[in-house]
Amino acid sequence: MPIPAGDETFIPPDPTNYGDPPVDLTAIYIPTELYTVQAAMQTQRYPTDGRIINTIDVSFTVPGVPGNHNILIDNYAFTHADPVQYLYERAYLLQSVIALPNQLPPFDYGALIGAGPIVTLDPVVATTTTSGAAVQWTGTVDPRGEPATATLEVTALGSPDPTLVSDVMNVAASEFAVPLSGTLGPLDPGKYTVTLNADNGKGLGASLARLLTIP
Repeated sequence: MPIPAGDETFIPPDPTNYGDPPVDLTAIYIPTELYTVQAAMQTQRYPTDGRIINTIDVSFTVPGVPGNHNILIDNYAFTHADPVQYLYERAYLLQSVIALPNQLPPFDYGALIGAGPIVTLDPVVATTTTSGAAVQWTGTVDPRGEPATATLEVTALGSPDPTLVSDVMNVAASEFAVPLSGTLGPLDPGKYTVTLNADNGKGLGASLARLLTIP
């Protein structure tokens, strides 16, 4: 399942029904500043206890790190865990190896965004409201001791501009992660990326993009 060339979309053909059991690979194919997935292949692992574990073998590149790299992610993880986080951590580990004898700080996505808020967004789900289909979401904003504002953005996959932006949410000054949640819609059927963004006056923070499919 290679990435198409040129200006074509980076989403591979039929990413929602790949493997056994079928899983949705779309989220891992969204390029990030730490990695870009090149291909995925269904395989199996055979632990010593006799089990057979269906596994996606993901090939990816990391800026500044030569070559292609692989990570094995169980099919089960695509519905019960966060494979995007697995890829971020593995990419950061590879960058740490290249940096030797210098040492990078412990992996912390929030630290990568400077003085801005540390923003997280949990996996999002499609829901239905009186206005139609919508996204239901939860996340957190750590404003790093400063008052902050936050918005949720929903963007059609491949579009440069957001499809929907939430009302501004105010986050009081705090040294801890402040939980936020909501529902945003209506949305037409299709695939979207969802991002929680925040501004504490010293910098901007953005969560990892989450994939949303409106059937």
